[in-house]
Amino acid sequence: MVKTDSLTTWMHNGSRIGIIVASACQIVMPPTYAAAPTKHSATTSNQISKTKLTPRFNLKEMRYWELLGKSKSEAIKYLCPSERSMGSNYTLCIYKDYAYDDKTINDIKDYIELIFKDDRVAMVRSDCKFFLSGAQWKTKWFNADGIVSPQPVLNLKDEKPLLIQDGIDLNSYYDAMRSEIKKHFHSLSACNGLAIMVEIAPDGSVSETEVRHTSGDPAIDKEAVDAIKASKFPPRYGPNAHTKDGFVQVLPLKQFLMQTTTP
Repeated sequence: MVKTDSLTTWMHNGSRIGIIVASACQIVMPPTYAAAPTKHSATTSNQISKTKLTPRFNLKEMRYWELLGKSKSEAIKYLCPSERSMGSNYTLCIYKDYAYDDKTINDIKDYIELIFKDDRVAMVRSDCKFFLSGAQWKTKWFNADGIVSPQPVLNLKDEKPLLIQDGIDLNSYYDAMRSEIKKHFHSLSACNGLAIMVEIAPDGSVSETEVRHTSGDPAIDKEAVDAIKASKFPPRYGPNAHTKDGFVQVLPLKQFLMQTTTP
């Protein structure tokens, strides 16, 4: 934990995550540089040539500057659009004072980091990569006034983050899944190694299951699959809930049911 300008920040090294956002298609060129005068004396010219030019900060040239000043809930909504261009599930990771998102759309991959102060986005940093060309563009932490100095240093904080995937609060949703499965499955101690793929429809019903790794006992495997099929999970109210794609999870069943955090 590091305090910078009375701001506490957290960072989480989680699994690969991402959310699709339509505005990510906008390609922003690097900041422009101040131009030298067109008319000047030889002495002035020599002085200018020896002077290092510094970038001119233009807030609206910075990627995701629109997030500045947004509340945490507004930032979540901004980063969880109603449509996505890829078939995978993506996750937005929100801490008390820090958040990150990894979004991919077409040829562009953006890694966005936010620092909150008083529940508002106070600073933004992004890393943009173009897959086909290999070009990459990074920004430093900035706020509405310019590049922040000194730059905040983020360290891992042992705190449970809020994970948003397809508009779902994953921590709460997983807790509801555990509670429902335990109503129907009573062989927890005997399901070592069992892993089951579960696809959940928008209405919360189980649309598909598949044993990805057996427990070694077909009867235990069948009991687990039947228990999951009999479960009724909460409806998905996220922006992608209306799509035909289900919410797919592969559950290492024993570990999942014994956990109090996300798998």
